[in-house]
Amino acid sequence: RGIDFGTRNPFCCLWGAYDEDTDTLHIYREYYVTEKTTMEAGNIVNRLSKDDPPIEFTVADPESRDGRLTLARYCNIPTKPAAKHVGLNFSIEYVQRRLLLDAEGRPALVVHDCCQKLIREFRLYRWKPGKETPNKADDHALDALRYMCTSLARMIGYWQKDKRQRERSRSKEPSSMISVCLNQ
Repeated sequence: RGIDFGTRNPFCCLWGAYDEDTDTLHIYREYYVTEKTTMEAGNIVNRLSKDDPPIEFTVADPESRDGRLTLARYCNIPTKPAAKHVGLNFSIEYVQRRLLLDAEGRPALVVHDCCQKLIREFRLYRWKPGKETPNKADDHALDALRYMCTSLARMIGYWQKDKRQRERSRSKEPSSMISVCLNQ
């Protein structure tokens, strides 16, 4: 899951599932609301997640330590802060790369139709004229998506490194298929 905090501005949680075989991130659920406290929003996120398989991780806005602690302490939603050191433009680039079509004409990011707020933000997202930064408006779902894509890119890098190390060691242990998902 990816979370961008807000009260007057929207609180947004996106649910995603990663298909390792096709390297495709599916965004299949969103919760997007204003005028709710972090605890209220967290409780609703839990209700929406109650029938889901265990969550691998939830990545959230690195600027809201209070929000992350509130979710962890009062809603039992542990979060990882999004990688701030990557920077805004590079994290946008991670999303853009996933939108590129592969040789078979498929993107590595699929946003399901039920995620109307995220789709709306894609359509409204604008760059400041003459600047290399986007307008900070209509971007709450996109921020949650950036956090997910950046975290996934880092994890895939770790998995590939681990895979190379396993291949080098040529262990006799049977390999197990790693089900990699943000949330199925």
